[in-house]
Parts: sequence; structure tokens; C-alpha cells
Amino acid sequence: MQAPILVVNYKRCGFDNISFALDVSNEDVDVSGAGTSDIPLTNEDRQAMTYTPDDSEWFNEGREEMIQRVMAGIEAVCLLRFAGLFVWPVDVQAYPDYWTIVAFPTDLNTIKERLENKFYR
Repeated sequence: MQAPILVVNYKRCGFDNISFALDVSNEDVDVSGAGTSDIPLTNEDRQAMTYTPDDSEWFNEGREEMIQRVMAGIEAVCLLRFAGLFVWPVDVQAYPDYWTIVAFPTDLNTIKERLENKFYR
């Protein structure tokens, strides 16, 4: 099978061809990391490598404080008259082609919910 080519058009710099291989087999995939190393990866190792946010990453105000400040800002924007179209997800029943035009849609309410649930790091 020939590797697909992705063509990227840069507005001022021309085109780039990017090749990548796709593995479309239904075989079980080993996600343990053992296939990329001779050293086994234990659950303790995995836990040690897991990202844990540090308060210093939040501009010296702490994660909770920043989340509350950003959520207050989103709530203030949602009250503005022009924000109405951006507060809730687009109704795909009314606009069925929306997902073909916007690859990763989001709205202010979804962002606020993600902040409340600690989705963002």
C-alpha cells in the first residue's frame, strides 16, 4: 500500500508534501511501550511519568485561582449581546454541514464546563 500524501498550502511560501504511513490492520496493538524499548515499563514507572500540574505553571496565582478568573471572564463575555452565537454548541440538525467546515468546534459553555472539570492542564 502506498503511503498517502498530505499537501499543505502555505499562503506565502508555497506547498509542502508530507508523507505518512497508516497502519489500518485490525491486529492487537501493544500500548505498553515494550515495543519501543528493551526495558519493561511498570505501573509505578507510568505513574511517575504522569503529568501533575505545579502551581508555578499558573503565573504565580495557582490553578484554582486562574480557573476561577477565566471562568468569570467567560461568564462576562457570555452576557454580551454579540456573544449569543458563541455561548452554546451549533445545532447540527439546523446546520448539517457544520462539522465538515469546522473540524474542532467549541463554544464558550463547553470551555467553561471543561474548566470546571479540570480538563485543561
